[in-house]
Amino acid sequence: MKKQLVVFIAIVLLAVAGARGMLQLKKAPEQKHHERPIPSVAVQTVSKQPVTLEINTQGTVQPLRRIQLVSEVSGRVLWVSEQFVSGNLVSANTELLRIDPTDYEVIVAEAQSALLSARLDYSDKKARYQNESLSVQQSQAQLQTAEKRLAQAKQDLANTSLKAPFPAIVINRSADLGQFVTAGTPVMELLSTDIAELRLPIKPKDISLLSQQPFGMAANINNAVILRAALGTEQREWQAQLSRIEGQVDNKTRVYYAVVTVKDPYALETDERAALPIGTYVNASIAARPIEGAVILPDKALQNDDSVFIIGPDNTLIKRPVNVVHIASEQAVINDGLNDGDQVVTTPLAQMFEGMQVTIAIPADNNTDIAEQQPLDNTHAN
Repeated sequence: MKKQLVVFIAIVLLAVAGARGMLQLKKAPEQKHHERPIPSVAVQTVSKQPVTLEINTQGTVQPLRRIQLVSEVSGRVLWVSEQFVSGNLVSANTELLRIDPTDYEVIVAEAQSALLSARLDYSDKKARYQNESLSVQQSQAQLQTAEKRLAQAKQDLANTSLKAPFPAIVINRSADLGQFVTAGTPVMELLSTDIAELRLPIKPKDISLLSQQPFGMAANINNAVILRAALGTEQREWQAQLSRIEGQVDNKTRVYYAVVTVKDPYALETDERAALPIGTYVNASIAARPIEGAVILPDKALQNDDSVFIIGPDNTLIKRPVNVVHIASEQAVINDGLNDGDQVVTTPLAQMFEGMQVTIAIPADNNTDIAEQQPLDNTHAN
């Protein structure tokens, strides 16, 4: 029994020793190294050229002049023109309304008689006395007064006829046949139709794009403007001209206003274009001054601190600060900080840093003719 126990213990010890030996002979597993993949990016090669921008804005067509035509004399309305209708277009000097002139014709006749008497008295006094005498001077003064009274009487007579002082639309008619009007009574409102204006909101940052000197007597403003609006089912365009920029910022909207003029908005002197009625809401594109030595990039290439990444030696990233002139329509215009031939990364990565290794996914010869690209800016009035 004792002998069997000794044999059993020996067998167990040999088994344990064998297992340990086998564990020591077994190779340790190789450690796997996970390499980070190199990201692939698209690039755009810089080629500086002049870039012409457009400032997009909008506004409502307004008349250049808007006046209330007021009767300068009192009397009963004796006659009204068929053209004296609200909403009607009339030409300059069109007679629209006539007040009974009888009383004023009498006053003219009386003034003519008084003037004749004053002339006879002056001639008599001049023949009888020396020119420096008091009688001659008094008679001369009376003659001058009589001449002025006649002139005033004739003017009052002329004022019995109310005419349009310029090409206009008649609105707010407030007098009619048989009505008695007193001097100072408004009888109609007129909107000029020879020239129309638009006040277009412009963001402060875009003012310098329109002109280097936008304000004052030295302002050089002659930018071309295209107006667009839908009339019925058709989209129409009109040519206009930027005439001035108002020299103050609106207190509420914090924008400037550019004033654009349109000649002959109702196309009364031409058949080559459609009329642009007053009150029409239009979209406007204002041509900005050219920006020399600029490049247009996708705005996604920009970093938050107005910088971009370019491809450096061995396909590593280099961060380059740039001057952004304009951003609109997912495009950015840059005029400083880049050189011709620089390859700008246009693929936004979740993580980008200087010295980062990348590969180029799109060849660098994907230049675009930036002279034909016109990034737009939508400026809205609040």
